[in-house]
Amino acid sequence: MLLCNGLGANLEPERVRETFRSAKQQSLLGYYGQILAVAAWSSMSWLHRLPQPTLVIGGTDDPLVPVANARMLADRIPNARLRLIEDGHMLMQTSLNQVAPLLLEFLREAHP
Repeated sequence: MLLCNGLGANLEPERVRETFRSAKQQSLLGYYGQILAVAAWSSMSWLHRLPQPTLVIGGTDDPLVPVANARMLADRIPNARLRLIEDGHMLMQTSLNQVAPLLLEFLREAHP
């Protein structure tokens, strides 16, 4: 059985259980800090100052971080390239076979 809920196109229930078992439980203060950061922090005003080559990877079916956010980052960072994967929020786990080659190509270009 596969879960198709925007978190990942190929998210298997056992993989979900394994991921959450190995994750460190967040403290209430840590969770509160994350909520405040999401609500109050924005880096948009200084993204144009990043000189480093940047790879922005986004999932086209991500309900937590819309693809528009990846597009905005790539538009505002001068040396950015955008790659979209047809998957959800967990794409680093569920589409690693697509993400890994993008990362390797990016790193090889940055350090030939």
